[in-house]
Amino acid sequence: MQTFELRHAYPWSREAVWTALDSDAYADLRAQHGLRPDAKVRLEPVSDRIEDGVRVRRVRHTLTRDIPRMMQRFTGPTLSYLVEERIHPESYTVQWSATPEVSRGAKAFDKRVRIGGVYRFEASPTAPNACERFVKAEIKVTIPGLSGRIEAGIAKSLRATHEGSAVLARRFLEETLG
Repeated sequence: MQTFELRHAYPWSREAVWTALDSDAYADLRAQHGLRPDAKVRLEPVSDRIEDGVRVRRVRHTLTRDIPRMMQRFTGPTLSYLVEERIHPESYTVQWSATPEVSRGAKAFDKRVRIGGVYRFEASPTAPNACERFVKAEIKVTIPGLSGRIEAGIAKSLRATHEGSAVLARRFLEETLG
């Protein structure tokens, strides 16, 4: 199993950051960002609705780069994940999971890979009217002989995705909140 944690600080209140990043304008920016020729991940909104009183957003993430041959044995030439976010605005928290979608025969692959975590916004303990975003992720793969390498690859990619997302969010927040 691989885990990691990230922290990003913002000089705005968590209420302001949450509202800005939950806006249609930011959703549109993320979608456009994924359409760039150099984008590593293409995003496709699948659904966004309330389920049992919780907002649930599903977005398909498709990797646009070459996948290692070892992975292609399980996934085919492309790899997509269906990301489900369970959004809790009252606690400024999002629980998420990513389920691999395989394009050919290895249907058991999606059952052998568990990816999930949480991100939350907390008021900064050291700076008034500022906040921090904490990301926790866990990756567990149960494929004999390959688990560690696959977990490490997924963790590296996922960490880069969250870091890139933080850069995009900061740029949007600077333009929106000043």
